[in-house]
Amino acid sequence: MLKVIEDTNEGLDWNPKIDKKDNFVFVNYSFTTSITPQEAAYFLAREQSVSTYNRLHGETLEMREQRSAKAFSVNEQKFTLAYPVANIHTVGELLVTINGNGNFLNANIFSKLIIDEIKFPEKFLKKFSGPKYGKELLEWFKISNRPLLIGVQKPSIGLPTSEHVKRAIDAFNGGCDIVKDDEQLYPDDPANLLEERLDILAAELPKLRKEKGRHFMYIFNLENESKILEHIKLIEKKSADNLFAIMLSPLLGLPFVRYVRENTFLPIFTHPSGFGIYTRGPFGFSNEVITTILRMCGADCIIHPAPFSKLAECSPETAKKVREACDKPMDKIKQSVLSFGGGMRKENYKQVRDLIGGNDFIFLVGGAIFGNERGPKNGSEELIDFMVKN
Repeated sequence: MLKVIEDTNEGLDWNPKIDKKDNFVFVNYSFTTSITPQEAAYFLAREQSVSTYNRLHGETLEMREQRSAKAFSVNEQKFTLAYPVANIHTVGELLVTINGNGNFLNANIFSKLIIDEIKFPEKFLKKFSGPKYGKELLEWFKISNRPLLIGVQKPSIGLPTSEHVKRAIDAFNGGCDIVKDDEQLYPDDPANLLEERLDILAAELPKLRKEKGRHFMYIFNLENESKILEHIKLIEKKSADNLFAIMLSPLLGLPFVRYVRENTFLPIFTHPSGFGIYTRGPFGFSNEVITTILRMCGADCIIHPAPFSKLAECSPETAKKVREACDKPMDKIKQSVLSFGGGMRKENYKQVRDLIGGNDFIFLVGGAIFGNERGPKNGSEELIDFMVKN
């Protein structure tokens, strides 16, 4: 039985003489505490690695030196902890290690704890394959004078399959590059079963491609965790020449995205549902960190809440950081495509383009296409005409 040998909050500091940066994952936190910043950093470092506040029998000095998280830097509002790579092997282990108990500790210890940034050594990044396609996806469409356009089906649910597919085809005929299920449309919706719209789209989309001489894609929303691989196999059988992709929500779990990536060749889009739960509050992650982890997990396109929208929450500064998270070098992990959506209108296109400095993103709208009074075809045409001319 382990016994307390010392009641202390003694922690380890980074030692540049013996510690090598390529053996550690560095995590930057912003925090609020009633104890001293140094005590708070030590507390989290011990709690999330070898021990608790108390030192126990069995915890040797050698063990502490090899496996304990260390305080790399500390100031009044932020500290950085260095976690040994030897402690972490998967996304799930990463999330528990860097956040774990920190979000339920007594408010005197932490009344705020946000993971602002993570820096990974190459040896850790080599564990992850990342996106299968990433920005290669943009090249399939051969469009350079505007961003790709995703149209989100509206009404979200309730349409019979035949009407749902007709409206999608209308949007494609107007030039919309990609049409996707709304995140509220589930595979087993009784009015619009995945299998039924898949059969019709698999027959109609190749004809449209041949007629128009260009690429189109449809994205299916998959949220049924018990049947997701079954649904993927159905879609794969009919997805010749990248005809179809799938969409996942971070609410299914970030490690789950990696699991799916390793079990399909279909492009994976991730939806922004769940970003607020992860990022808005006194405990959690920055948008940049969630985006980085989704990229590591294999998201080819990350749909993010849009800046300049009256509906979504995203400052211009956050949008730039998210863009950087999609693009920054990460060993051999490919870049993810960034898509902005959530209440977007045509006027927002110029704002987003100028903010991120180009058209290599995907512009996502719903009502601007499917709410057009003359129909989805006209909605797509008007929006594309605006983007090309501006």
